[in-house]
Amino acid sequence: MRNISFSIKNLKIASLVYLALPVFLFFIFWLKPFYAIVSVLLLCFVFYKFIKNQTEQAKINIPIWQFLALVLICFLWVFISGAGGWGFQSPDLSKHSSIFKDIITNGTPTSYRYNDKIIFLSAYLGYYIPIPLLFGNLPWQSMMLMVTIWTYLGTLIGLFWFGILSKSFSPLVFLFFILVGGIDFAGLVYSYGFGDSFTVLNQEFYEKIPFFAIMIDPKMILLYQSNTHSLFWGPQHALVCWIASGLFLYEWLIEQKLQHSPFYLTLSLFWSPFIVIGLSPFLFYQAVKDKFKNYINASNLVLIPVLIVIVLFVNSVPVGGLDKGLIFYKPVRLLSYLGEIKAFLFFLFFEVFVWAIPLYFIFKKYKELRLLHLLGFIVILLCLIPLYKLGKWNDFVQRVSMPALFFLWLLVVRGWQVSKSVFVKIVMVALFCIGSWDSVYHILFSLKVTDYKLKYTAIPYDSVRNFVETSKREKWPIEQSFAPDSALFFRYLAK
Repeated sequence: MRNISFSIKNLKIASLVYLALPVFLFFIFWLKPFYAIVSVLLLCFVFYKFIKNQTEQAKINIPIWQFLALVLICFLWVFISGAGGWGFQSPDLSKHSSIFKDIITNGTPTSYRYNDKIIFLSAYLGYYIPIPLLFGNLPWQSMMLMVTIWTYLGTLIGLFWFGILSKSFSPLVFLFFILVGGIDFAGLVYSYGFGDSFTVLNQEFYEKIPFFAIMIDPKMILLYQSNTHSLFWGPQHALVCWIASGLFLYEWLIEQKLQHSPFYLTLSLFWSPFIVIGLSPFLFYQAVKDKFKNYINASNLVLIPVLIVIVLFVNSVPVGGLDKGLIFYKPVRLLSYLGEIKAFLFFLFFEVFVWAIPLYFIFKKYKELRLLHLLGFIVILLCLIPLYKLGKWNDFVQRVSMPALFFLWLLVVRGWQVSKSVFVKIVMVALFCIGSWDSVYHILFSLKVTDYKLKYTAIPYDSVRNFVETSKREKWPIEQSFAPDSALFFRYLAK
């Protein structure tokens, strides 16, 4: 059977081009000419040095039927996700439509008048910038189709990394990636009781899709999303997570060199600071282990001005009014938190330990010590991340956890491959079936609302409100996505 062959080097370049394109466009369209020229030249230099340092690497050979299956699976998944207006449209996708329209109509830097003041669209714009700037002159539906293609390309690159790291391009591996999740059904049982849980599902299956199943305590809002949940609700985070995490883990575990990782982490920061926070402990651990040797190099030093520009932009959004802080913030009243502590431990067990415990015994039995150590690090992070809360829907926990979950799902695949025990595999299949319900839930909903067709369902151009109005309607905190004109970036660097 014929194979399709591609180089890891080319996949790295494709990953970096995908992550870097919005950053280049941001420098060109948002910065004053002098800063734009300097930033673009510095970024080009670092890009050149990265590619130059990539020696010819091993090629991956994939049977053509597996390649075509991957392309088709990815196509169907993205086209029912709502990206670009195809399939189920979550409330968050109304935000995406507003941002796409505002970048076209409000110019760059994208600004608004709110309460007699000028505010600027800010925060993480990596996902949003390319299509409106490059294809904004197309008819609305055609432009939104380009958003779908843009999302598809990012998803495909991420799935390629998952296949390489899992050492398998079997369609079953990618179906696992799409469907796997924590045992979210346990959260529903915790909230409603076992019998009433099915009543709630029957009554609200197509009305309240996202949160009740995994929000086991309304005050804590503990959320670890499945990959399908992430794609359907937050592609701006999911795409950069899968691409950057795949590239990072390959260089860390396979090539065992991370000295150039600050480059793609800097690019990722423009997409989602949360994803960079989630990857940082892994980088810091290895850097300390290496005594920071080779991390101080010309490319990383040249990156500093670029990093400063991006940090000033991302940090221009004030977060003082957001709900934030430690979930157990008064130790002297610890007894009053017993209910929250119970919910916290319940969440960790069904989202993390149900997978970590069998993996621990598998890797220990088969002496996979490296994977065992990685598993321990992942579990520690996933236990610590929920201790801090940020945002109305606890964005910190949802997004910062994504790289560690990406690594965990890879370890589940590796555990399946390593284990020779039929009993262990039966247990893993059972966990997968129970844990996949959140993803299946979203997929079934999308198919239902589109009459089981690949159907364009986004709201028409004339009905898309600007992002300020959308935020007010959805009761999203205005300060979460908008910067005042007094922010340093907009005072000194922006056009």
